[in-house]
Amino acid sequence: MTTNDAFERNLSIWLHEEAEHHVPDHLAEVLQRTATSRQRPAWSSLERWLPVDTTFRRSVFARPTPVRQLALLFLIGLLIVALVAFAVGSRRSTLAPYGLARNGDVVASRDGDIYAIDPATSAATLIIGGDTFDFVPTYSRDGSKFLFMRSDGPMPTSGPPMLSLMVANADGSGLRALTGPVRELSWFDWSPNGLQIAYIYNFGTLAVANVDGSGSTDLVTGQPTHFVTWLPPDGSEILFRGEPAKETDPGTGIYAIRPDGTGLRPVSTKPPNNDFDYMSLTVAPDGSKISFARFTSNATPSVVVLDLLTGEERVLPHPPGTSQRGGGVFSPDGTLVAYSRIYADGTYQLVVAPVDGSSDGTALGPLRSGDAEGSSYVFTPDGTAVVAGLGQDDRRDIWRLPIDGSPGSTVAEGGSFSFVDTQRLAP
Repeated sequence: MTTNDAFERNLSIWLHEEAEHHVPDHLAEVLQRTATSRQRPAWSSLERWLPVDTTFRRSVFARPTPVRQLALLFLIGLLIVALVAFAVGSRRSTLAPYGLARNGDVVASRDGDIYAIDPATSAATLIIGGDTFDFVPTYSRDGSKFLFMRSDGPMPTSGPPMLSLMVANADGSGLRALTGPVRELSWFDWSPNGLQIAYIYNFGTLAVANVDGSGSTDLVTGQPTHFVTWLPPDGSEILFRGEPAKETDPGTGIYAIRPDGTGLRPVSTKPPNNDFDYMSLTVAPDGSKISFARFTSNATPSVVVLDLLTGEERVLPHPPGTSQRGGGVFSPDGTLVAYSRIYADGTYQLVVAPVDGSSDGTALGPLRSGDAEGSSYVFTPDGTAVVAGLGQDDRRDIWRLPIDGSPGSTVAEGGSFSFVDTQRLAP
């Protein structure tokens, strides 16, 4: 998913200002989610099906009788079943936390409920409902779970809501809270091993919660933080956008910190152009690059890619008279980024463009009027399309848009607070 506005405000700012009808930040940059590896089931062990008595095996193959032949065929059949089960189990357990994967369901929030949508049939199944207001569902990397935000009642008409960070299995079962209701819950991301969640709350406090529900810990950064994301591939560090807490603090930039709160260091290589620099931070699947939004002195936004190995910054090209919003949401293979292109007449359109800046990219889907930050979008796990919620916060329809620019199709009609994500499955 992605989010954009005139100054790329994050969701926490929107939550504080919603009563004044500001448009939200939509958490699209978050979606470095993670996978967990399943332990191979005991029944897939080949030793369970193979005979272990060598004398018995020798006699079976030396002088088979009809009864023994049937027994042998039975054993061979069981072995085949075991091998198939082993192959399936191994395939599931080796789904890497980043990279290409098989497409599963689309998960979407709508009017405070959460639905799983079959992209082939557009059939929607309610998986989280009730009197609570639930939104921003985000799958784990193996597609077995998802996180979301919950308000215990309707969203307030003034002031920031109290929100909890929730986790559930992909079918909505196993629901539990990872945090109590907290103020200004605004950003979250799965760790690569699927055991922890980094999140932002309380006006810029960075914390790490354990997915097993055993608690969370605040990390001391010395500055308000936003756009938190784990650094692939091993998650040894957490990236975030830091802002100065007072005039004597270092300027706005991108920083890294270890999950235990040690090793705070700067990552960005240049001083900020202004207070709105380094917005909408995203990271490539291999951890070699990051993307962010940069604003010029006349408030024109561009999408920038920073190579973490060389320190080189690249402003992605765009046609004359246009501007770009959002950090580039990386494709699963890391070769493309998706963002919004703003035209001179105020309309906008989604674009996918090469990370290397070799072209202006390919426009996707219809031109839209209104605020570009009203859309949320994410690549499909196989990298062939973008699934997007197009519209504004009062209504977004969900589209599937092929990255080659061919006509898209509507996956489902949307509603208010409609955010989308796609489920990764093993090939």
